[in-house]
Amino acid sequence: MATKKKGFIAKMIEGPERSDSYARGTLPGNRWELGWDLFKSNTGKLIGLNLLTLIFILPVLFIVFLRYSQVQYGALTGPFSQNVGLGYPGFFLAAGFNEEIYLRANISSIIFLPLAGLIASIGISGGMYVMRNMVWAEGVFVGKDFWTGVKKNYFVVMLSTLMYTVLLSASIFTISSINLQIAQSGGHWLFTLSNVLSYIMIAFISIAYLYMLSMGVTYDLKFGQLIRNAIIMTIALVPSNVFFAAFALVTVIIMCLGNTAFAFGLIIFLFFGLSIAMLVWTNYSQWAFDKFINDKVPGAVKNRGIYSKTPDEEESDFSYERSTLGKRPIKPITDYDIEIVEIPETFSRADLKRLEESKEAMRKASDEYVEDVLSGKISANTILEEDDLPIDDSSTDVDDDE
Repeated sequence: MATKKKGFIAKMIEGPERSDSYARGTLPGNRWELGWDLFKSNTGKLIGLNLLTLIFILPVLFIVFLRYSQVQYGALTGPFSQNVGLGYPGFFLAAGFNEEIYLRANISSIIFLPLAGLIASIGISGGMYVMRNMVWAEGVFVGKDFWTGVKKNYFVVMLSTLMYTVLLSASIFTISSINLQIAQSGGHWLFTLSNVLSYIMIAFISIAYLYMLSMGVTYDLKFGQLIRNAIIMTIALVPSNVFFAAFALVTVIIMCLGNTAFAFGLIIFLFFGLSIAMLVWTNYSQWAFDKFINDKVPGAVKNRGIYSKTPDEEESDFSYERSTLGKRPIKPITDYDIEIVEIPETFSRADLKRLEESKEAMRKASDEYVEDVLSGKISANTILEEDDLPIDDSSTDVDDDE
């Protein structure tokens, strides 16, 4: 069966081949370099992934906008300075009125957040899967891989999102109710403590949720194991978790800085906000998995996407490896009994098999010659000089898609 190399257009769309023969030396040396390299060399894919994910996040954004509109409407229509009789302002007990506006807005909008999360899970499961492949330096076709990720990971992402949105909604309602109680009856220290704990809970479950997303598309875990591992990682890496979570949400932080910053941050968010968040957190979480999890997982590959020296490579230097081959004898090219197979431009698997058999025969003959020289059976006619190292042509990468 004839084989055919991928064309230029296919390579440009799909990126590097998905195989272990991907040149390790061309990979970034650490996670920071990897993140920057992915951002600058995959701008189009990041924009496409952001827009595709954004479609399914729209219900969540609509709830945020609805809550904001209800708060603004309540503030404008509230009787803060209504006139009574002959133009004299009527004064009323306004304690807690502002907090009540927020509580009503939360009840009428945030209550729908879990339902919107079910739709958002489609975009999150596909987007996180595509980003995982990009961080692993695998070639990606955004549209195709997005739906593959939805098919593989929607259920676990949906359960994680449902649990997170329910807990988040409960925490928001708790804070709103406590603020109303404080405004109406005074700031008892128990109310203040409950408020602080509620904010800590929101931060905790948000980071744990991010870990559940990245673990869910990386490992095959039961949901209980997923929750347990996410909680452990959230507690174990508090400072770095907070930093990278804030780094991932940098576009949202920019939008909260004011009107001018909001417009600037919104533009960035529409094109890169979600993909940057997925890139930063996926890249960071893969570092955390390499450090604390992958050594305990059978078959897990560490440092995927980056070039990290193995212990043997760190112990020995390349120049030292060259010097050890300086006196290796090589077999003279005088053995015409070994057939050197040449394959045509259009070749089949049978041709490749014959080529590999001939190369194996030459390697075997060369090894036997080295053993004979070292044992003294024959004298070496040719010594491999240090600057004349042979090129190992024992591997041939062939695209086997067809």
